[in-house]
Order: sequence, then C-alpha cells, then structure tokens
Amino acid sequence: MKNMIVLLTLLLSLSPMVQEQTITATYNGFEDDTYYFSGEDGNPYEFQDVDDSVWESFDLLDESTVDRLYKVSYTIDEELDDETGDTYESYRITKLVLIK
Repeated sequence: MKNMIVLLTLLLSLSPMVQEQTITATYNGFEDDTYYFSGEDGNPYEFQDVDDSVWESFDLLDESTVDRLYKVSYTIDEELDDETGDTYESYRITKLVLIK
C-alpha cells in the first residue's frame, strides 16, 4: 500500500499542471490556422486549437460568429516542434460562451 501511494505521488508530480484561464473577448476571425480574438483589455489573443466540445456549439469558421463577444476559457499547452526540437506554447480554446 505504501508503495502504491509513493507511485501515485510520483506520477502526479511528473504530470504537468494545466490551468484553465478565462477572458472576455471579441472574435475577429480565422486566418492561417489561427483563431483571433481581441480582449476587453485591448490585448490580442491567438489560439491554435479548439476542443471538439466547442465545435458542437460554435462553428468558428462561419462569418456569423465574427465580431461577437464571448467568454473564452483556454489552456496553454507546451508543444514540441518536430523540425527544430524546440518547445513552444500552444493556446487551446476549451470552452466558449456567447455573451452578445
């Protein structure tokens, strides 16, 4: 039992902690494999991926979703570039709620 607790603790410490963040932003559209938003704070946000669950409610490739205000929940994932071997941050939309 003690070994099992040690193993579980070790596994949990090795897995990266992914923290979801939320912003309120206007959707500006999709271009070059990127989803562009403008935050209420004036900052631009670029997302490279969208969870399948978001697609069930919103087609972000449809023009009717552009210039609308959303509550955007997202995570930042660490990805590996196959060509260079470098790591980079990839922003993924995990939840989208239409505000207006």
